[in-house]
Amino acid sequence: MKIKKILVIFPIFLLLLTTSCSERITNAPEKEITSQPIVLKKTMVYSPVEGDLWNLGSVQKISWHVPENVEFVKIELLRKTELKLIIQEKITNSGVFEWIIPEVLTQSVHYRIIISAFGRPDLSTMSEYFSIK
Repeated sequence: MKIKKILVIFPIFLLLLTTSCSERITNAPEKEITSQPIVLKKTMVYSPVEGDLWNLGSVQKISWHVPENVEFVKIELLRKTELKLIIQEKITNSGVFEWIIPEVLTQSVHYRIIISAFGRPDLSTMSEYFSIK
C-alpha cells in the first residue's frame, strides 16, 4: 500500500515542482548586463606617495602627470587642509620638479602636494599624506 501511495504521489510532486520552477524562470524579469567604462585619472601625483618621509633641507623629486595639453602647472604644499607654501607658482609641465625642503617648515605627518594646471584650479590632483621631519 505504501508503495502505491509513493508511486501516485511522486509523479504529482515532480509535476508541481517542474511547473512552478519553469514559471519562475520564464516569468523572471530579464536583467540587462552592462559594463561600466573604465575611467582613467587625467591627473596624478606619483611622488610623494603615502607614508614617505622627507627630511628638512633635503632635495626631493615631486613627480606628477597632467594632460599634455597643459603647458604650465602650479605646485602647492598643504598641511592637513591649510595651504602652507606655494612651491612653484608657474612652471613648465615637465612632470618632475626637484624641491629643496625649507628648514623652516613645521615637522608633521600631514603634508600633501597639490599639482594644478596653471590658471585652471579645476584641473588638479593631490598626493596622499606624507611626512616632513
